[in-house]
Amino acid sequence: DVPPPPSQPESSEQLSDAIILQWKPPMRNHGSEVTAYALQMRKDGEEEWQTVSEEITNLSVEVSCPEPRMVYHFRIRAKNALGWSEWSDSNMFETLPPPPPQPPLAVSAVMTHNSVTINWPHSQASVSGYEVQQLKGDTWVAVVDSECAVGEQLRRMKRDRRHISGCDEAERVRKRPILAFTRENLAGQTEYKFRVGAKNSGGQAFSDVIIVKTEDEKWAKHLTEEEEHRLRELCKSCGCEEYFDRFARSLYDAETLSRLPQDELREVMERMQILPKHREKLRAALSTPPGAPGRPLRSSVSYDSVVLSWDPPEPLGYPVIEYVVQFSIKEGESETRDWQEVRCGITSCKVENLLASTDYFFRVAACNEPQGQGMWSQEALYRTSDVDCEDEQLLEFMREALNTKEYADRVAAQLYHEQWTLAALQALAVEKLEDILRRMRVKEGAVHAILQKLKE
Repeated sequence: DVPPPPSQPESSEQLSDAIILQWKPPMRNHGSEVTAYALQMRKDGEEEWQTVSEEITNLSVEVSCPEPRMVYHFRIRAKNALGWSEWSDSNMFETLPPPPPQPPLAVSAVMTHNSVTINWPHSQASVSGYEVQQLKGDTWVAVVDSECAVGEQLRRMKRDRRHISGCDEAERVRKRPILAFTRENLAGQTEYKFRVGAKNSGGQAFSDVIIVKTEDEKWAKHLTEEEEHRLRELCKSCGCEEYFDRFARSLYDAETLSRLPQDELREVMERMQILPKHREKLRAALSTPPGAPGRPLRSSVSYDSVVLSWDPPEPLGYPVIEYVVQFSIKEGESETRDWQEVRCGITSCKVENLLASTDYFFRVAACNEPQGQGMWSQEALYRTSDVDCEDEQLLEFMREALNTKEYADRVAAQLYHEQWTLAALQALAVEKLEDILRRMRVKEGAVHAILQKLKE
């Protein structure tokens, strides 16, 4: 027969996030050994049982309980070759409160003549909230609205999924979000003392005391009218005019913001409590296009291709995501260029399907994500290898079609080198021949002239 139920589960240890259970096997096994135990749990107040496992082979198990200070109910049953026993009597245990958080570290402050902005990194997942306190006389007093304001920042971080788990320590420090609270309407040239408290249901821990002194109002620094105008225009263009005062109070004009490294700009915008949707607009508006790469250098050349390489532009702002390589046939002494282009993701590129015995101008530009293409490099002039056309019939046809000897000879040489004869070209469908000529990067006007001549 199936075994009788095991004993009621007991707790050997209770933690803030787990409970260790143990139990005794059934009093009798009816001639069939117990092979497994099943464990179910539910929160206090809930009706539905949740199965933890049906493959427990020991008489104890550690059960994950995600909520501190929560009562959980447990029951267990045994299994032998004939089936499962009835459930044991249930038992309930309460998880412990979590340990209090570590005190906030690296707390800093930025002062003006009438305000102080306190900043600190949020790097503890166990923290449920923060409170900024000010020393008044001998008593620490919570600053009104500080907990609410910082709590809103924490909620935004969760919505943004700003997780920093899974990183090494250096990356975790670099990516940790910055929290900030600004205390305004302070007296000028006055000393104040603040501290930041981190708390959870297990308690509260305070940072070291921050002693600040506001500036003398008559010496207070301000942005110039021109700087204020440009900053206001920047905020207006990004739809975030409400942040103008925050930037201006901290003396961040548009030019200063545009020169900040990306990591520092991210921290500034977190400290200023800029909403995520506005951060991206500001980043794009503040970013600059990439500078000019180095002049392209020829690595190798053949009759129909040139391999180029170049130095990347000076690293400013956003990283380069691709390069645009343009090339154009040199037309005598003409200053005009009929540019064609290819794209690549590294600082070298093979430009193919060129005409033989032909001089080409080359130039390169870098692209980043917000601003796109940057400045062009200096132009370089390189010639593809020489090759002759020994098919007189093909050569004569091209000269008549294009009404020019030099360019016609290049096209004919290219076709001849790829083993095309005039008869083979005439046998092709128009669309196929057009594709071949365009692959060879023959000029559009020349393509039409060749097709027209073949129709005759």
